[in-house]
Amino acid sequence: MSFIDKATLFNQNGYVVEKNLLSKIEVDYLREESVALVKLFSEKHDVDVTLECARNKITGAEETQLLQCEDIHFYSASYCRLMVDERMVSLATKVMGTNNIKLHGTKVFIKPKNNGSPVPLHQDYVDFPYKNHSLISAIIFLEDVIDSSSKVCLIPCSHKQGPLEHSPDGGWHLPFDEYSLDSATPIHVQAGDVMLIDCLTVHGSGFNRSSQAQTFILLQLCNPDDEPDDERPYPRGYGMMIQGINTNI
Repeated sequence: MSFIDKATLFNQNGYVVEKNLLSKIEVDYLREESVALVKLFSEKHDVDVTLECARNKITGAEETQLLQCEDIHFYSASYCRLMVDERMVSLATKVMGTNNIKLHGTKVFIKPKNNGSPVPLHQDYVDFPYKNHSLISAIIFLEDVIDSSSKVCLIPCSHKQGPLEHSPDGGWHLPFDEYSLDSATPIHVQAGDVMLIDCLTVHGSGFNRSSQAQTFILLQLCNPDDEPDDERPYPRGYGMMIQGINTNI
């Protein structure tokens, strides 16, 4: 499928998956880097970012874990190379409809084997609001997701509803009685795949109860002509251009 077709799918459905963007060698290397980075951070910081609303509202999530490191491109050049990789940039350019792409932030997540936390349904917009909703999330999967219940799940076309009202109680999330994880569509992905998600697309993920950890990288990108819609602090490294120019001097 061409990038143009993928742009059409993204606009229609609020997400698109590019299969096998990275090779097995690249995936294995990035996974090793990511595991090492999380371990390094965990020696000095609490890296478990499981939402309190998940612990309080989702049965079985009382002691699960979701491990995270932010601003990862400051700690390994591998992530810098990934951000400006021609394959990644070409895909993002076509989907976003602009030759100018600005970095919002970078993260790596690990859902430990047998004990990975669920992520309640939400829109990324609520955490990172932009006036023109240009933000997209690129999720790079570094392991096959073999447990169907733990896959990233979403509600196709939900981005067309615009921003939805979220609850801030225990971490931003949509009302559990209206937006349960069971109501969303699981997306099949494998190591090396990349999923691009619109900031207004409703999505989340279930428990990881499989015998394999789930490791993935998150790149958040936006149009430099778009402006944040509130005064929250930017992630470290916000504003770096990974493609084109920023004329807002």
